[in-house]
Formats: sequence, structure tokens, C-alpha cells
Amino acid sequence: MITTVVLAILGGANQSKFNKVQADLMKLAATGAPASLAAVRKALNIGRTIPKLTDRAKLPTTTTNPDVILSKSIDAKGVTWALIKWNALGGGEDLWVVRRSGTKWIDPIYTGLNTYWPHYYPGGGPVEKGFASHEKEMNALIAMKGWVKRFVNNPAVKIDTDKDGYTDITEQCLGLNPKNPDSDGDGIVDGIDKNPFAKNYPMSDNELAMQAALAMKMVSFGSYSDNIKVKFPKGISVFEIGSWRGLVLPVVLPSGFPPRQGQIAGSWYTISPNVKQLSKDGTFVEIGIQQNGGYYEANWGAQVRKFGKEWFCVAIVSRGMAVS
Repeated sequence: MITTVVLAILGGANQSKFNKVQADLMKLAATGAPASLAAVRKALNIGRTIPKLTDRAKLPTTTTNPDVILSKSIDAKGVTWALIKWNALGGGEDLWVVRRSGTKWIDPIYTGLNTYWPHYYPGGGPVEKGFASHEKEMNALIAMKGWVKRFVNNPAVKIDTDKDGYTDITEQCLGLNPKNPDSDGDGIVDGIDKNPFAKNYPMSDNELAMQAALAMKMVSFGSYSDNIKVKFPKGISVFEIGSWRGLVLPVVLPSGFPPRQGQIAGSWYTISPNVKQLSKDGTFVEIGIQQNGGYYEANWGAQVRKFGKEWFCVAIVSRGMAVS
């Protein structure tokens, strides 16, 4: 069983199996047996890096799908360019420019734009201010082919000052430093760092418990083209989440990072600042985790035990869902 569970998560089990993998890992952790804990540790620590940006999703090969290919243009040299929606950076609404070569689209350039505008519905709230003007801007950009001059004929959009694999525009959208290839100083260049905002620091028991809770919660979701936006409790530093497969983006950027420009897609999770004690000795606690899906809010209690000096999530209990 141990070998099967580890291979399933390390080998990239398909989405339908993730829930079972998560359940099996929690059962293993609950035993507290050294061999079981070692298996869980190995499964959750699937690496601190992700593929480089242009390898995170496959470029579309079709030239007819209007939901992907928004606009095409042929330049003076007869080269065909297209403005497309591509999810390499985690958002299916992100706009990229690509060049046609034979039967393939190549040389993707991130524009820093997307057709999506954030909205928040729990409680029946309206779309956020700016939605109408954003829609107008995107429609005009696509219809008038203003993107050709703005992106194809503008070499500035391709500049990667620090040579870390992200263009300056991409780093500005993420909130990273375009002049520092390793913005968080952890030894991994930004372009392949799945946790580019997490600096190494001595973690408290509460932080370690929260890290174990969120790492296990994330097992049942995600791929390389998914991001999570995490709202960390006030006073808790941004920590790494090893089991996740996409980018981990803190909602509130740590000090020392430039402000974000633009919108980056991701599923929103909030870690509760309140750690519920389930045992008198403080080695069994529950961490509250909330997911905001735009139209709904789901809440869970992740129950975490301390074995030796390490924390392991042994159960995740649903605490309700609200749909607007």
C-alpha cells in the first residue's frame, strides 16, 4: 500500500484518483508508524520546482477554435501571428501572442493581459468595479488588431532582464523582482520556483501545522497549469507548499516584493489564524481552511498531529459550504 500511494502521487495520478490518494496518505499518517510517515513525507515532498513557463501547457494547434484563437494577422513578411488564450501561467483567460510555423504555433509571448476581470459573488455581491471598461478594452484590442503593434512589433515585451525564464512583464504581473533572478533568495530561480515568495526561515509549531494541513489539502487538486492564491494569517510568513503542482501566490505579498500589476489567475484559499487545540499537550490541532470559488465558499477543518518534531495531516473534515 505504501509503495502504491507514493508512486500514485509522484507519478502524477489522474484527477479522479487524487481524492483516494489523499485519503490513503492521511490513513498512513494517522498510524504514526515510522515507515508510514516516511512514505507520506516522500509523497508530499514532490519537489520545489516546476517546468519552465513555455513547457507548462501545450500550445493549441488548431486555427479555427474562436475560444482559443481570438485574432490573427499576417505581417509584411508573410508571417502569421495570433492572439490566443493560453493557460501556461495558470489562467485560461490569459492572452498570449504566438507565431505560426508550418502546422504549429511557436514562440509564445505573454502580454500581461487577460480577458477575465475578478468578481466576488458570495452574498450576492456584484462584479468588481472596472469590469465594463475592461471588457471594452479587450474587445477593442482584439477587433482592431491593436495587439500587433502593441506586442508583435514591440521588442520590449520579450525582455527578461534577470534571465530567470520570466519576461519582465510576467514578473511584474506576478509581483516578482524583474532585476533579481531569485526574488526570495532560496537558491531557485524565479522561472522554475513553485514557491517564489517563500523565504527560508525557522518555522514555529503553528506554521508547521498550517503547512502540513495545506499540503495535504492540495493533494486532491491541481496540475502544472493551476495556481493557488493563499491568504496567510497575519503574522505568519509565507511558507512553501511542496505537494502543490502550480505556483503558490500569496494574496498579500511579503515585504521586499514589488506590487503586482495586472491579474494572475488562481484558486483562492484562506488559512484560519485560529489553531484549535484537540489535545491537552498541543500535539493534535485543527487548522481551518477556506476556499473561495467565486460563487461559493467551502470550509474544512484539517486535523494535524505532531509525531516527534514533524506535523502530519491525519484527517480533513468538511465544515460546510455556502453558495450564492
